[in-house]
This record gives sequence, C-alpha cells and structure tokens, in this order.
Amino acid sequence: MRAHIKQHLVRSIIIGVLLVGAVFTLAFTDVSTTHPYKTAIDALSSAHIIDGYPDGSFKPSALVTRQQFAKMIDLTLGVSVTEDDVCSFGDVEVSGPGNLYPDNYVAAAAREGITTGVTLSLFKPWDNITRAQVMTMVVRAAASHGVTLDNPTPDYFAGTSSGSHIFSTFNQAPHGPNAQKAEFNGLLWGVVLDQGGGWDAWKNATRGEVAQILWRLRQKIDAVSPTTTVPASTTTTTLGLRPPVLLSPADGTVFDHYPRTTTLKWQGVPAAVEYLVEVEWGDGSSWWGSKSWTVSDTTWEFTFIGAQPGRWRVTAIGSGGITSAPSSWWGFRYTV
Repeated sequence: MRAHIKQHLVRSIIIGVLLVGAVFTLAFTDVSTTHPYKTAIDALSSAHIIDGYPDGSFKPSALVTRQQFAKMIDLTLGVSVTEDDVCSFGDVEVSGPGNLYPDNYVAAAAREGITTGVTLSLFKPWDNITRAQVMTMVVRAAASHGVTLDNPTPDYFAGTSSGSHIFSTFNQAPHGPNAQKAEFNGLLWGVVLDQGGGWDAWKNATRGEVAQILWRLRQKIDAVSPTTTVPASTTTTTLGLRPPVLLSPADGTVFDHYPRTTTLKWQGVPAAVEYLVEVEWGDGSSWWGSKSWTVSDTTWEFTFIGAQPGRWRVTAIGSGGITSAPSSWWGFRYTV
C-alpha cells in the first residue's frame, strides 16, 4: 500500500509538471541552445521523464536500454505503475518493495500493450533498444492512448506526398509498417538523419533521439486531450491555444539574394509564452533536412542552408509546455 501511495503521488507530480505546471528548464553542459533536440530534452527532463547525470550533462548521444525505455515511455504516458504490476519476463531483475524499476515499469508497459517482449518469457532488458523497436512501441502507445494515426497513403509509398518517405519501402514485420505509420504521422519529425540522408532502423537509438520521439508522442496525446484532469490537490488548466497565423514570407516566395538571411514573422497567440519555429528543406516533394528553434518573440531570423526549396511553420507553446496545433506549412525557395 505504501508503494502504491508513493507511486500515485510521484505520477501526479510528473503529470502536473508536464501538462499544467511550470516548466523549469535545466541547462545541461552538453546540450547547447542550438542542439537539434534541445526543446524535447528540456521538456522531458523538466518532467523527470529522462533525467540528466550528476555531472550536469545529459549525454544525448548515449544509448538507451530496453528497460530504460520502458520506464521512459510509461512516464511519458502517465500510466500507473505499482508493485501490483508483476513482470512476466524471467530475465528482468525483480527490484523488491519500495523500488519500481525495472520490473514494475516493464510489466506496466506490457500491460498497456506497448511491448510484447523478445519472446513470451524474455525481454532482454540490458540490450540497447533499436530505432525500429522505439518506433513500434511509440505507435502502440499512441493507439492505446486514444491517438488516431492515419495509415500512409499511396502518395507516401510513391514518394510524392509532402514530408519524408524514408521508410516507404521498409516492409519487414513487425517494425516496417509501424515505422511507416510513425513517419507518415509526424512522430519522427525533427530527428536528425544519418549521413547520406537515411535513418537506419536497425541502429541503436540515442537518448536525444528517444527524447525527440517521446516529445512528439506527448504532443499527439495532448492534441487529443487538451483538457487534463489532475488530482484534486492541483489545478485543472485548459489553455486552448490556437495555431499561430503566419505573416511573411508569404507561401511560395522565391528569393534570389545571398547570403540567405531569412526573416520569419507571425501573429502572436494569447497565452503563448514562446513559439516553436520549424524549418525543413528538400527538393519540394520530399524533405530530408530540418531545424527548429524555441523563441519568445513573434519573429525569427536565420540563414537558410542552400539554393533549394524550404518550408516553415510555427507552434505556440503555453505555460506548462502545452502546445497548439502547428500552423500550416508555408513554402519558399532560394535560387542562389
């Protein structure tokens, strides 16, 4: 009973910080202001979903074990984890009373249908989790928490739809279809591609990549349930942020100047405390590069990467990290 009460309180605090409380951004020594995963790392570390190290670092390039990921995704979803969650995988260490990691977290992830283990009796908790496994578990988690993920369209498989198509030919079950669904629905947005433009599904996932994907999952869940019910001791908050209205450059603008200094402007959103600015680049039909910034103003200046098509959009962020739906994408192109 004591463990159950303790876990209930910890879960309430985590969800309160993540969804409706103030976000206390931690400055990690190895996560610069321009780090591609900074926004995700700040959000998840502030909620103690993925903590840093005692030396003040986050180690975004370090790998993640399967049992660590089970705990991270449980905390992202806010699922209840107690001593009553008995792990059925014989190779997972039993932590005993007063400690829920790793066995109870792994058991809770299995209970939610997020993981099925390597076999019915083996989980391989100390193996590093692969990107393919992360994508499969995230897609399952979305489905179990009310997020409707669309099936990829024929245009996606043909490579003619907007967005990336990295996994359009990755058909190996069970991970291929899940990777395609994750990519098509934007769960992989912001992930830094490997050299050569791909993202090898069989490579081990890093802490930075996991933070980015779990942050995107959290955004999807928040969009389904913008009103968060929390225990009576806290306050229920509904921000209802509307998407920002983009102002300039207008959709379809062509630039012929160098250097490629670009100024983006949008209308402010009431109750927004900052904005996530996203820029992607590619050939106009597919987008293989991206960068994002979190800013407090309604304008942002940056230098575009090359003479090629690009597009941009903005998401409003309110108190406690609640986000609006993103604006529509507006395209532009540089000729020099």
